Amino acid sequence: MLAAAGIAAPENSAAFAVYFQYINGVLDELAAPMAEQTRLALLDIIQRNPPPEVLAAIRERAISNARDMITNVTQSELVKIHEQIAAATAQGNGPREVARWLDEVKGLDSNRVKSYEKYIRELESLDLTDAEIERRAEAYYQKLLRDRKLTIAQTEMRKATSQVQAEQAKASGAKMKVWLTVGDDRVSDACAACEAQGPIPINDNFTSGNGEPPNHPRCRCTVSYYSNTALNDIYARRAAERAAATEAARESQL
Repeated sequence: MLAAAGIAAPENSAAFAVYFQYINGVLDELAAPMAEQTRLALLDIIQRNPPPEVLAAIRERAISNARDMITNVTQSELVKIHEQIAAATAQGNGPREVARWLDEVKGLDSNRVKSYEKYIRELESLDLTDAEIERRAEAYYQKLLRDRKLTIAQTEMRKATSQVQAEQAKASGAKMKVWLTVGDDRVSDACAACEAQGPIPINDNFTSGNGEPPNHPRCRCTVSYYSNTALNDIYARRAAERAAATEAARESQL
């Protein structure tokens, strides 16, 4: 795992143990909400008695998604850990001090770690007691952690639901699909481009590289499926109209 992330293992065996203690926590943090949300999505579909091939496809894709997400995030976390241990070593700190820091940031992604560090610096610039700084820092950390867990759960639930819909559409004979955004100023560039693309064959990917939402955490988009290719021109025109409205909404906020 370390080699895959391009990171050399620490020479100090105690520091090396810190790596894996932290990584185990990261994996638990990621796997729990992913597994639960995928389970709920699959349970919902199982209750509708879908064809076996639909269940098999959903199961295979869910496993692949979980593996990819854990691999990508873990490599990112490993880089962060490596930087933290290097900085602590340069300051003469030992594994105990490093472990204490890692316990504080455990479960936060790099952007939230930066927010946490910035908040701590702001607190330290105020005329506050150590106890008050610690209280506020802990409250902010818990807020960031809850937000990340919610983001993971929402994103994975959205992914599972989208894939369930895609497999059901294929099983029912749908041949085409078209991306639908919410149409407001919060639509991302990637999602706007998918919408502007119009109808595409059901097995193709959109411009983002995804076959269905989400394109990013908390993506709010959906996909519409249909079987009558004679309606392609109508769907293309409607997609172009939606894309124009979405772009106008986004430009109004610039």
